[in-house]
Amino acid sequence: MVTYMRNRSPRVFLCLDVAFLRWFVFLIVASIVAGAALTGCRGRHKVPERVSQLNYPAILDACRGMISNRQIYAHSDLRIPSTLPAEVIVLRPELRPLDESVPTLIRDLNANEITIAEDHVCLWLDFRVLVLGFADGAKQFGTEKLIDGLWYFDGYVREDERARVSTFHK
Repeated sequence: MVTYMRNRSPRVFLCLDVAFLRWFVFLIVASIVAGAALTGCRGRHKVPERVSQLNYPAILDACRGMISNRQIYAHSDLRIPSTLPAEVIVLRPELRPLDESVPTLIRDLNANEITIAEDHVCLWLDFRVLVLGFADGAKQFGTEKLIDGLWYFDGYVREDERARVSTFHK
């Protein structure tokens, strides 16, 4: 055994170390590039096809109608604690089916949840796929403006909007 190791050239071990080092460096660089690409894409949002195919003016009119008539809506039977203020009305179709008071256009969206605040309606179409309809003159926010008064929101809160969203969810 000693003879075997003594006859091996140090170059063989050097080649193995260089090959290992190359792969190690490659994996580190690839990880850094992939991480940078993922975090860099976070700032560029694409409106999902489900939202881009909506009739924006009609959805906004329906949302504003719900805001102006919010007193006719009753909360769904909430079985989980809510962090929303008491004046925000929460409609959850899986707990209580939406009745005729909800505009047909909104019912046809099959939203998971609808929240009606004093100045906006939030349609939760899917996880991190929300459409926000605002009352006239309300401060608007979201990820991407669809039309004046109607926004797409992907759930990521920008720093300049953090105060607005955090006051809504107290």
